[in-house]
Amino acid sequence: MSDVRVRFAPSPTGALHLGSALTAVANFLFARRAGGTFVLRIDDTDPQRSERRHERSIRQDAEWLGLRFDEGPDEGGPFGPYRQSERGPLYAEHVERLLASGAAERIGHRDGTDEGGPGAIAFRVPRRDVVVPDAARGDVRVPAGAMEDFVLLRADGSATYNLATAVDDTLMGITHVIRGGDHLTNTAKQVLILEALGLRGPRYAHTTLLVGPTGAKLSKRDGAPSIAELRSEGYPAEAVLNYFAQLACPAVGDDPYLLGQLAQRFALGSISRGESRFDRGRLDWLSQEHLKRLNPLELARRVGAVLEVRGVVPVHPGQMVALASGLVGCHTLLEAADEAEAVMLAPRSPVGAAAEPGLAAVAQAFVEARIGWPEAFLSPDEADELIAEVRAAPAVSGLARGEVQRALRRILTGRERGVGLRYVVAAVPREDALARADRHLEHA
Repeated sequence: MSDVRVRFAPSPTGALHLGSALTAVANFLFARRAGGTFVLRIDDTDPQRSERRHERSIRQDAEWLGLRFDEGPDEGGPFGPYRQSERGPLYAEHVERLLASGAAERIGHRDGTDEGGPGAIAFRVPRRDVVVPDAARGDVRVPAGAMEDFVLLRADGSATYNLATAVDDTLMGITHVIRGGDHLTNTAKQVLILEALGLRGPRYAHTTLLVGPTGAKLSKRDGAPSIAELRSEGYPAEAVLNYFAQLACPAVGDDPYLLGQLAQRFALGSISRGESRFDRGRLDWLSQEHLKRLNPLELARRVGAVLEVRGVVPVHPGQMVALASGLVGCHTLLEAADEAEAVMLAPRSPVGAAAEPGLAAVAQAFVEARIGWPEAFLSPDEADELIAEVRAAPAVSGLARGEVQRALRRILTGRERGVGLRYVVAAVPREDALARADRHLEHA
């Protein structure tokens, strides 16, 4: 392992939202490229809002993305504890040093200091410019007067974000802090704290801010504000990771890549600045490309897991595998599961003969042709031959090719569109296929 140490320090006050996921991905890829250490530190300095259930869900979502922590509350490590709520004595010790040097003072009854109140301790901001060294933007100057004195310890003795973060980044040996540009003011405050303590801080890099399609703050109306929702919508983890890697660092390129390739392409000096808009269309494309690249057995496993939650069980273990190659054009696992479900389950009600030209004739031709083929599943090429037999039947000779295809799809799935017909015909076992066709013949 190299000397590079980065951290992901979420507040366990809710789900892992997309902006936090973006910075987590950036830190993880940088650590992996450098052969460094990726630390999970829980920023639970807000006891009223922090909950362990949120901590668990954040960890689960991060691990679903493929982010693996080298140190953390569960992993342990030489710099614990890794929850800030358990590090109070360390913060108090450093505040005493700031009080002794005159860099901090106790608040009496004066107003105007955020989180202040009698008994709290505030940092005295010097009336000079503060320079924040930034690996992506160069030196960023925060002018004198842009910051007011700020609280370090609340009246109840609990540490505020800026104190806890500045102290922990140093004590935990964090070498680089990659986070959103909205933290620049916080970074300036942390630089001042570390300077007053005579401590050397990490190297900072402020990456892009994720906003909604209109440029406004990302909200639920824009799609999915959390990783959990993207996961529930059926996006594969590889695609989501890839998407955030591209947002954080355009140098990784526009093509779909897996984790190892993304890490090799990640460059700290090329990370995005300013704002990036959440683009659902781009995510859909990456999702489709990653699904295409899955081994058919793995795609069948993932789609099968979605169907299992719905209570849909294949009539044969090989059914999903037979169908998988036809699902590669889907954008998400949910879309693929919808297509698979339509093939696996017989149509709820048969289509009337008048609803589709030649439907009865196609159903009869299909029954006669399907009897001569294997009982279980067909290969896509065999399915093509079977469809050709149906089209060549005298009873349907007056129908156009498209009419035969549409009628056969309606007979087998009850739908007008969906996965390629060759995969439908291949995946429906003989007895099931004959039963579906017979229902339409009886109805007609």
